[in-house]
Amino acid sequence: MATEGERTTKQESVPRSVLIADIVSSTALYEQLGDTKARALVSGGIKTLSDTVVGAGGWVVKSLGDGILTSFENETAMTAALEMMERMELHGLEIRIGIHYGDVIEVNQDIFGDVVNTTARIAAIARANEILISRPLWDRLEPEIQEQARSVPPVSVKGKREPLQLFSILQGEDTEISGELTMAIVDADENVSVRRIELIYAGQPYILEGEGALQLGRGSKCDIVVAHHKVSRMHARIFYRKPDFVIADSSTNGTYIVPEHGSQAHILRRDTVLFGRGVIYPGAPPGSENAQAVGFDVS
Repeated sequence: MATEGERTTKQESVPRSVLIADIVSSTALYEQLGDTKARALVSGGIKTLSDTVVGAGGWVVKSLGDGILTSFENETAMTAALEMMERMELHGLEIRIGIHYGDVIEVNQDIFGDVVNTTARIAAIARANEILISRPLWDRLEPEIQEQARSVPPVSVKGKREPLQLFSILQGEDTEISGELTMAIVDADENVSVRRIELIYAGQPYILEGEGALQLGRGSKCDIVVAHHKVSRMHARIFYRKPDFVIADSSTNGTYIVPEHGSQAHILRRDTVLFGRGVIYPGAPPGSENAQAVGFDVS
């Protein structure tokens, strides 16, 4: 492993496994516990994550708010990720992790390049308690670890021409989605009036008027329970973000949206705005066997 002095002067391109780990919903912790207790809990979690990285032979490049950017000389990043999940559960914290492998530039104990940027994109679309792994990293893993990771459909991310082939290891099946994902939405106008969305599934209406959210999925904790094998337990969340209603997909198979006027769209681990009337098909595309339809009407 490179010494600290070597990292300071090194500027050539070198192969590395880059891992980003983020503590999920830290803002909610501050609201629930208060500043002092939440800061202590988050700080303890960050220290545990950092210790795990060092113990697995990696090094912490920098802090990223309530997360860390780390680098490894080999695929032991995966070992660290699995241990992080276990240790954070003991802390009562949820994290999401993205890992990518490729050449980076090391300068003054920092790392730069497309691999770092791509890792950030991968981490941003991971769900709570999920490790998302790029194909280059997965290819380097031992078969027994490869078998733990489920391939997900190619994911398009901002800044990449081609979709990414990713693999997922999800700790616990009833994990709620961690927040709003990758697609940017225009800032709200404070003067816009409150709007309304009505969703209908199996003949039952579900209504949001401006605030709140509805969780859609196969799990019993969801507001709209959709029984289909391609629907994830916590599949998607529908909520109001002025001036629009937004659907945030966090599933394995994605969500198909068919507007009354417009083209069909398939979203996977990202947000999009719902306009007018249409139909949402979680997991399975329209026309496929037993595809489940959720109608929507935004006014």
